[in-house]
Amino acid sequence: MDQDTSLLTIAVGNTRARIGLFRGGDLVAAQSYATADDAGVRAWIESNGHSLSRVPLLVASVNPAGSERLVEACRDVPVVGTVLRIGRDVPIPMRADVREPERVGQDRLLCAMAAWISTEGPCVVVDCGTATTVDFVNAEGVFEGGAIAPGVAMMMEAMHRGTAALPRVSFDPARVDAEPIGKDTESAMHVGVGEAIRGLVTRLVERYAEVARVYPRVVATGGDAGTLFGSDSVVEHVVPDLQLIGMHLAFQSLIADDDAE
Repeated sequence: MDQDTSLLTIAVGNTRARIGLFRGGDLVAAQSYATADDAGVRAWIESNGHSLSRVPLLVASVNPAGSERLVEACRDVPVVGTVLRIGRDVPIPMRADVREPERVGQDRLLCAMAAWISTEGPCVVVDCGTATTVDFVNAEGVFEGGAIAPGVAMMMEAMHRGTAALPRVSFDPARVDAEPIGKDTESAMHVGVGEAIRGLVTRLVERYAEVARVYPRVVATGGDAGTLFGSDSVVEHVVPDLQLIGMHLAFQSLIADDDAE
């Protein structure tokens, strides 16, 4: 199989699905949808793949029910060829030195692999999604584990549900830096959530560096990464589609192994 083969990728999360199209090794289009928006994902594939024929569809998921529904909704779109799944059909070529490697989320491993390949050294990967994950990859490219914390929306909702007076507020990334000292309840909630995640990342990077005895490069991804870490001195690179890039790298690795046999 030609290593420049076009590839459709869908990363299915708990609340959002991110879909991308690779051509000639490059991510040429990408879009996010609610995981339940089968029609939106299908329409995107039809629109962006209209000039292509029978493109493999690669699916990664931390939400099995959501991914199966999306696959069934898209399977008969004319551009969609073979449906492949990360883990079952396409392995992630990264070793995980953790107690239960089979339980590590595909999203974490794919982002870690993509970050390590791009940095070519020890790195920390921060993923700002439904949950916030902060993972460490050593100099040999081994996933060492990391930390999992609530994401911004989860923190906001927890404050509302767990108190009598705090309102339900949708997180607005633009408000995090607009008012460093919150002058009203909603501003204070935004500052608290935004700085909680920034502080978490700063502290963990320091601890990982102590354990590894080397200061790692730090890469951030996920929907809120750009606003939270775009100008943060701790994070060197913000890569919005790190997981999709990892999926493409895993696919290319499988092709290379097949061609070598």
